[in-house]
Amino acid sequence: MRTEDAETKARMNGLIAESDFYTLLAEADRLVEAEPDSYIGYWWRGRALTLAGRPEDAVRAFYESVKRANDEAEESRVMASLANVFNVQRKHDLAEEYADASLELNPGNPVGVLARGVALASTGRREASEFVSAHWGVLKDSYERACGYALRGQRDEAMKALRESITAGPHHRVTALHDPEFRPYLRDPEFRSIIRPS
Repeated sequence: MRTEDAETKARMNGLIAESDFYTLLAEADRLVEAEPDSYIGYWWRGRALTLAGRPEDAVRAFYESVKRANDEAEESRVMASLANVFNVQRKHDLAEEYADASLELNPGNPVGVLARGVALASTGRREASEFVSAHWGVLKDSYERACGYALRGQRDEAMKALRESITAGPHHRVTALHDPEFRPYLRDPEFRSIIRPS
């Protein structure tokens, strides 16, 4: 059973950095063809379709992915990705359900924490910031922290962490445009400056 190796992840994130979602989808399809019983190709297919603005197709790909998950960590990853797509679609009740399922499987899943935070914030529930703060320890890398700061309304900290994350992973310049945590900042001049290719 295939697991995601560093080379695959780097290649796929490189395609995201180039906003080449067509090739990203083709690469995901090659992963599916090579190992149809593995969750990872379907997961990347869902990721590509999400970024390409095809959320309904992304949901179907993630459903196929979760059917092939071998353990709770893989299943949690897919459930959190589904929650993220539902947040993108503004289906926040579904997003919260899938984020909760993700966190039941793996309480340390940062994408699950952030997806639940987005769902709570988007439905006007004040505990979103408190929830993210209570789970701050699972937000390990600078992109996760940038998302967390954004959800907590800490704009300056979010921008600083986002800059750091783009230095470490240029694909975050693209994902920040798609992730709902940054929706309130899309017209912010500093945010626009940070995500602009150098």
